[in-house]
Amino acid sequence: MKLVYFDVSALLVMIILLAVVIYKKMLRGNINRYFLVLLCLSIVTTLVDIWAVMLDNGSAGYPYSKYIAHSLYLLLHNATTPVFILYCTALTDSWFVGKHRYLVKGLLWLPLSVVTVLMVINLRMPLIFYLDEAEHYSRGPWFPILYVLAAIYVAFGLVKVLKSWRYFDIGRWVALFSGIGFMMVASVVQFLLPELLVEMLAGALALLFILMMVQRPEELIDNETGLFTFTAFMNLMYHAENRSRNKKLILISVTNYKRIHMKLSFEQEKVLGFGLSDMLFEYTKNFHERAEIYHLHNGRFVVVLKEDEPSIVVVSIAKQIHEMMKKPFSVGTTEVELLPSVCMLKFPKDVGDADSLMHFIEDIGKNIRTDEVFFARDVFRKERYDILLEIDEILERAIRERKFKVYYQPIYSVDEQAFRTAEALIRLYDDKYGFIPPDLFIPAAEKSGAILQIGQIVLDQVCEFIASEEYRELGLHYIEVNMSVVQCMEENLVDEVMDTFDRHHVSAGDVNLEITETAVSDEQQVMDRNINNLFNEGVCFSLDDFGTGYSNIHRIASLPLSIIKLDKTLVDESGRQSMQIVIENTVKMIKALGMKIVVEGVETEQQLTQFISLRCDYIQGYYFSKPLPRDEFVEFLLDKAG
Repeated sequence: MKLVYFDVSALLVMIILLAVVIYKKMLRGNINRYFLVLLCLSIVTTLVDIWAVMLDNGSAGYPYSKYIAHSLYLLLHNATTPVFILYCTALTDSWFVGKHRYLVKGLLWLPLSVVTVLMVINLRMPLIFYLDEAEHYSRGPWFPILYVLAAIYVAFGLVKVLKSWRYFDIGRWVALFSGIGFMMVASVVQFLLPELLVEMLAGALALLFILMMVQRPEELIDNETGLFTFTAFMNLMYHAENRSRNKKLILISVTNYKRIHMKLSFEQEKVLGFGLSDMLFEYTKNFHERAEIYHLHNGRFVVVLKEDEPSIVVVSIAKQIHEMMKKPFSVGTTEVELLPSVCMLKFPKDVGDADSLMHFIEDIGKNIRTDEVFFARDVFRKERYDILLEIDEILERAIRERKFKVYYQPIYSVDEQAFRTAEALIRLYDDKYGFIPPDLFIPAAEKSGAILQIGQIVLDQVCEFIASEEYRELGLHYIEVNMSVVQCMEENLVDEVMDTFDRHHVSAGDVNLEITETAVSDEQQVMDRNINNLFNEGVCFSLDDFGTGYSNIHRIASLPLSIIKLDKTLVDESGRQSMQIVIENTVKMIKALGMKIVVEGVETEQQLTQFISLRCDYIQGYYFSKPLPRDEFVEFLLDKAG
């Protein structure tokens, strides 16, 4: 009498695992697909085994049903091992490539083909199993061959996993080897004690371990879209880099995602995320195992294709995605206009390594190339990403060797028709890389805390300039100095600023401190206290980058701000009729609050005329001058005054 309880237990465990997989939306991508196939195949195999056992434990008779049930069970059971190999292949990204790939694929299915032939032969010559005189199932002389063939598959899978040992943490190692160990021990037990049907239960436990420790749905699957996560993507890229496996990527960035995020509710944003993921999946579903989609958050996605995918096909997919995403996207009753930036990239050929790729992806949203699909090789500048990898050392060296210089951009007063102020802008020159853009070193400095020292360097140089004889000849009212969010949150900010003024014999009114719109978007008690205390000491404040974030108008009105600076992004879009209405009403609101307006980024005479007609107070931009070193700035103002 065979014990069917082990199979029933295995079936219950597998059904629960299937429910978890469906609930967690682990249905897309090669790893998930092969795990799902392995799970479903195991469920069907267990059901067939239960059917066969029920026939064996019943009364004599039904010989044809017994032959069919046992033949089908052995065939399905042996089929699980090559599927497990394919799962390991997807997990380790070790797909069969090269000129011998078809031979290797054929060898993969050869043992299962042998099993199939043996089962067919067994119908006429009972060598694998037979029914005895009492019509009970009995093993034939060739039955051990099935175990040998299964052992070949297990060995093949172990080789694949062992070749990728460095890419797995201890948890995944334990799960994979525990699963394989369960199956090996169970196979030996069931071979020696046929009445103990423990193989399927061992398989169920192995699948449970793999789901918990290897699949890790919380790491691999993004709940917002059902796509793979950024963590899963970077792991794949590190694996590809270390294994010298080439990938073709389609990078997609919704460049106006930040603005869309601000106007959508949480539920609407989820609908948008699922809609975009479904669209991408629809366009790539014909590639089956050759395409995987990852959600990198903040409106960024990436489609990963195999190295042997023809370039013409990749370009076609990228163009279709680009055209589709340019169409208005409905989110309930709200219609959203997306500005997609789509870039094609060969990894690692185009960018070198996974770290540079990560920085390049972060920069994709800044490359506003929404007009057409572009290639990474046309815009990637390796030195930029080399800088990012060394930025902490560069900043430390620059502070130690005093490599920071302050440049000044003149600001035109509309009422006085002269240059009456200027903005101080930090510049960094490195002996190895030359001038390093502020958008590279400022975020890094804020992250490391070096911005506090850099801010002090800027304030010292500005105050030294203000205290000089040449400054007095320029007729400037004050110099604007940017304050980072990190500086604004410093407890001793007021004392440091006032001490700097005293040390250089500069009055508080000679400096106007700029804070960004982002800095005032949230309630910050320390920041508010610093701003108000400095204001009481005579320091004036400007709000920089107005129009780039979601403004808390109530907070802005409550702070002692003298000037609002309209960001260049508003100026760039000022030619659109709808944006003109926004700008006109924004100017009226700021004027009603009793604040002055500086317009940043003015580059054309048309823009100049437009903002002067709106009664803006100050104009800043390349139309008049780029930021200049101190000597050139002085020469520029003296020349204009003359």
